[in-house]
Amino acid sequence: MNLISEWLRLATRPVVVKRAARTAVVVGAILIAINHGSEILSGRITSYGLLQICLTITVPYLVSTSSSVATLRNMMAEGSNSGAPSLRPDGYIPEKITINLAPNGKEQSLIGAEAGSEDAEAAIAVKRGKPLA
Repeated sequence: MNLISEWLRLATRPVVVKRAARTAVVVGAILIAINHGSEILSGRITSYGLLQICLTITVPYLVSTSSSVATLRNMMAEGSNSGAPSLRPDGYIPEKITINLAPNGKEQSLIGAEAGSEDAEAAIAVKRGKPLA
């Protein structure tokens, strides 16, 4: 798979798109208020100003997407050595994880914890015998 198609495949994952959209809305709104607030409030916004506003929203979306894709690619390259939930070769990232916490094998699973959440990280630490800080 070439680099561009791999990048696009990762960039269009729902988790990446949602995170980038949230970032674009929040950061874009702040930047629009700072850079174009007076024009908007006075009603003097031009078509060029609207184009600038669209770009103001697009830039944080692309930055967030690029960062997420870079992180996913690093996780894929590192595999299971990173301690984070590893990715399968097809790039699958678990949205939810299940970890058996009982050393005696009894079912005491942490079911439905968000991958990467504090609960999941704590469960992984306990499973590896590390004390919680």
